Amino acid sequence: MLLKEKIDAVERDDLGKLEEIMGEEQVYLLISRGFDQNIAEYRKTLGLKGDKLSDIVQEVPGEFRDEFAGIYSRLKESLDEAKTLNDNCQKLIKTKLGTVNKRLRELEGAKTANYGDPKKPAAPGSHIFSKSI
Repeated sequence: MLLKEKIDAVERDDLGKLEEIMGEEQVYLLISRGFDQNIAEYRKTLGLKGDKLSDIVQEVPGEFRDEFAGIYSRLKESLDEAKTLNDNCQKLIKTKLGTVNKRLRELEGAKTANYGDPKKPAAPGSHIFSKSI
C-alpha cells in the first residue's frame, strides 16, 4: 500500500522516495474525485436520496442490498485503514520536522555563540580579569 511506503520513506528520511510517492498520491486524489462524481451521477440516475454511501445502502433494492452492503463494508474498512495510516504518517512527519527545526535552532545558536574563536571579539565583561581589580 502506498501509505505504508510513505511511512517507510519518512522513517528512513528518503526524500526522493517521499517525493515520488506524493506524486503518485496526486493521481489517486484525481481518481477519487472522479469516483465521487460517479457516485453523484448514479444517485441521481437511480433516484437515491442518501448523500453518503452508508445512507444509500438502505435505499438499494432488497435483492442487491446484501451485495452492496458487503462492497460498502470492504470499502469503508479500506478507507478507515488508509485514514489511520495517513494520520500516523502526518504525526511522523510533524515529529521529524520538529526535530529538524530543533537542530536548525541549535546550529543557529552555535553560529552566534563565541566559543573562544580568536576572530570574534569577546563579549563585554567576559574577560577573566575583572575591571575592578
